[in-house]
Amino acid sequence: MITIELKKLHVGFPFKMEDKPGSKIVTLTRDYQGESVVVEVHMTNLVTGDKGDDEESEEEEEEEEEHEDKPEKPKQSNVPLLVTLSKKTGPSLEFRCTAFPDKIVIKDMWVTFPDDPSKDSGFG
Repeated sequence: MITIELKKLHVGFPFKMEDKPGSKIVTLTRDYQGESVVVEVHMTNLVTGDKGDDEESEEEEEEEEEHEDKPEKPKQSNVPLLVTLSKKTGPSLEFRCTAFPDKIVIKDMWVTFPDDPSKDSGFG
């Protein structure tokens, strides 16, 4: 179970970890300076060297077709993240990010309001 392994590796890690067996999502939560921080870690795009890593999504194939003249980059593990920062009252700030081994890229950012019924997870 990921939770136990991470606790052993990171003594003093400030987030509470929730790993639901059978799910590919790990949720990290903590309070920081009066704000709630929730990070959904989607463990779906890890490159392991297995044969299955060669399979590409339709979106990746379309991107490659658009950029065929560019040299091919080696595949890199990446982890989609949904980060939500909120206070007890008022709007929340959400970021849809992708974490790579050497950087984190913010793809989208939006504000959600507590009484907004259209609030959706950024990962549908």
